[in-house]
This record gives sequence, structure tokens and C-alpha cells, in this order.
Amino acid sequence: MLSRLLVIKVQSRFKIIEENSGTLNFGNKIFTGVKYEDLERQDQSSLGEGTSGSVSKYKFKSRAIAVK
Repeated sequence: MLSRLLVIKVQSRFKIIEENSGTLNFGNKIFTGVKYEDLERQDQSSLGEGTSGSVSKYKFKSRAIAVK
């Protein structure tokens, strides 16, 4: 079983991730409440793949971004 301290640490990290979900930061401009539907896929091939998943090219408000 996981120790109580580890459980608290994992829950704390998850809360931070959840709070930042839907936030895009472009230097001096921050967009909140962004949904997957707001992104436009640029092509079907992936930019790269690794043990944590693949990365694809998308556009958000005319800006090219990489999405995992």
C-alpha cells in the first residue's frame, strides 16, 4: 500500500494539474478555459513519440502549438 504521505503528495500534484487544465501560456498572453475543441489539428502525422505518448501539431488562434 502507498504511504499516507505519498497519497497526499500525489493528490496535491493532481490538484495543481487540474487547476491548470485548459490554460495556454504564450509568453505575455494567457488563455484560460481552452477546450480541445478550440484546437485545430494541422496534419495527421505526429511530430514525435515517446514513452509518455505522441506529440502532434495543432493551431490555436492562428498560433502553431505542439500538443501531447
